[in-house]
Amino acid sequence: MDRSMPSVSLLPGRVEASLAHAVGLSRRVAILWLKQGRVQHEGRLVRKGERFLEPAVVQLEIDGTLGDWIPPASAPLPVLAEGAGWLSVNKPNGMHSHLSQPFEQGTALNSLVAHDPGIARVGDDPLQGGLVHRLDQDASGALLAASHVEVWRAFRRAFARGEVERIYRARVKGVPSTAGCDAPLMSAGDHVRIDPKGRACRTRWKPLDAYGLLEVDLLTGHRHQIRAHLAHIGSPILGDALYHPEPEGTLQLHCYRLCYAGMEIVAPPPEHLEPR
Repeated sequence: MDRSMPSVSLLPGRVEASLAHAVGLSRRVAILWLKQGRVQHEGRLVRKGERFLEPAVVQLEIDGTLGDWIPPASAPLPVLAEGAGWLSVNKPNGMHSHLSQPFEQGTALNSLVAHDPGIARVGDDPLQGGLVHRLDQDASGALLAASHVEVWRAFRRAFARGEVERIYRARVKGVPSTAGCDAPLMSAGDHVRIDPKGRACRTRWKPLDAYGLLEVDLLTGHRHQIRAHLAHIGSPILGDALYHPEPEGTLQLHCYRLCYAGMEIVAPPPEHLEPR
């Protein structure tokens, strides 16, 4: 990818805040660029924490074009399903859903943008584009994005209100003694914990075989909800390094089906998540 050195006008103040505002990205990304030595002012590197007392013009060394943060994948994942203003792919295990910094490659979002560049131009986070939900890096399955802002907003509202049916498959340790869990969850760094002060969450499941395979209905959408709820009732998902004290292999969690307003997306599960 070709590098460029665009000029960026900054307002007075701390450089990380001014830079983030100027390019429309987060302070985290601005700080990363400063630490990487990508920001220059009058021929010298600008450091994190510097403060400009008056407006300034800096040069930014980046790996592409200013504003085009999401490069398309050269070999995109195949389209799973598509409709008017939306597109879905089957994200493999181990792949991030979206970028963590501009111009990153190797995420499912790069594939979505390769199929429809409009996905890069909607949404409220320039590194997530038109994604309407996310999957954990180690999970697989149906990932949905929109390329029109009205469609994106409609899907986001539907997900937030619990109007989208989200069916997962998971293989767990043992056989759950309950058919679901309503424990409230609270974020705690890289994981979540059960906490009475947390957000109300509901998960339901039913067995598909006698070897721990479950069909899981995600009724609310907290981060790591399925993983935390199954671990809480004593049946952690196999391969879950965060919530299983003795993880085995990769995380066995797959987003199998998404349904909403006549739309149905089915992502064929991997062989190990088929009934035995």
